[in-house]
Amino acid sequence: MNYSKYFYVVLMLFITMFFSLLFLIYDVDLILSYSVFLNLIISFFICYTFSPEEYTVKLSLVYLLGFSLFIGGRFVANIFGVDETFCFEFGYAYCLSYTEKFRTVLLVNLSLIFFCFGYLNNAVANKIKFINDLAGNYKNNNLTKPKFFLLLILALFSGGYVLFNTILSVQKAISGGYLSLYQGQIEAYTSPVLLMVTLFFNALVALFFAYRDSIKKKTYYLILILFFSNLFLSVLSGGRAGFFTALIMLLWLYLGKNKISLIKILFLPFILFTMMSVNKIASLSGARLAETTNTLYEKIIIDIFYGQGITMMVFSLGSMRNDYPFLAYLKTIIPGSQIIASFFSDIYQYEISFSQYLMYKISPNAFYEGYGLGWSLLGDFYAFSFGFIIIFIIYNYIWGKVIFLISSLIDKNIFYNGLYFCFLSYLFIINR
Repeated sequence: MNYSKYFYVVLMLFITMFFSLLFLIYDVDLILSYSVFLNLIISFFICYTFSPEEYTVKLSLVYLLGFSLFIGGRFVANIFGVDETFCFEFGYAYCLSYTEKFRTVLLVNLSLIFFCFGYLNNAVANKIKFINDLAGNYKNNNLTKPKFFLLLILALFSGGYVLFNTILSVQKAISGGYLSLYQGQIEAYTSPVLLMVTLFFNALVALFFAYRDSIKKKTYYLILILFFSNLFLSVLSGGRAGFFTALIMLLWLYLGKNKISLIKILFLPFILFTMMSVNKIASLSGARLAETTNTLYEKIIIDIFYGQGITMMVFSLGSMRNDYPFLAYLKTIIPGSQIIASFFSDIYQYEISFSQYLMYKISPNAFYEGYGLGWSLLGDFYAFSFGFIIIFIIYNYIWGKVIFLISSLIDKNIFYNGLYFCFLSYLFIINR
């Protein structure tokens, strides 16, 4: 076993301890920001160097990219001169205390360290019996014509339904603004038909990706066009997460495996420019306010890193509560359980979501106006750790192992190809 790779995890632990001790002596936010920033750089190096997949855009790097923006964004902005790293002003004004800052950054650093530790401390996939059996069962599983036509019809109908509702959302956002899409969150819970159909369609897209070598290219591209059209159009309703996800997935498909050409390199600036222009694109329909920033510094550091980095503060505020409703836990473990519960009594949106419950508690007025906070995977990990840091650490360790395992199984068979696609479509926004 190669133990030298664990040097980087030890280095991350040392950085965390050194800067933590330094912060205890000098109460300067920049010290904490540098600790997270350095650990992020090492994390990217680890996941790129020890990644098992051949694709240029690695699954683990997509996760870290989202982590860097949504959790680490404010630390990056702080290094580039933006203050008030640990302040929250969104329907509720609050700045973290000295101990709360220390605790929050410690949790962020530990999540990175043990994610990387789990990623490095991996088991060889072909030595795990149930994985081996699954690989054998799906290796030569061809798609018959009746199954193909059934899946195609389901994909076209569900995809068309999702795209139609996205267009309706754009129209609603144009006439009533972005918040008009969330007015229903104050009402009693109703079955989210659109959400279920969207998940079903995404699963079908993953299935077509898995069978891409067994079906006609025109059919495969038709399903992808339907999938990406929905994601790209969603930005005109004011939402940006789907737009970013679409760009990352297109980049993954375009770059493919480790074959970098000059044309592919020249295409990257276009992708980066489009990502930086997302707010401008979202404002074209009038669903969001037009950009008021002028300089590149304001656009990248303030709007993107500092603005999106508010998720770190949501995680911090969320970790201070221990009174989340039982249904929020149940829905996270068993998706759809809230639908059954709604048959027996009225359930309100804030009772089934950690994010909405937090907004409802810290700022009821903003909640009733339709505002929300978003959430993160780290928030789920901490909520299910019930305040025990050791459990929080274990979750991150297991998560690192899961990401490595999924990455190592791509192209093994159709099942793992589809599973990889599903992970890829959600990993960037999983910390938002």
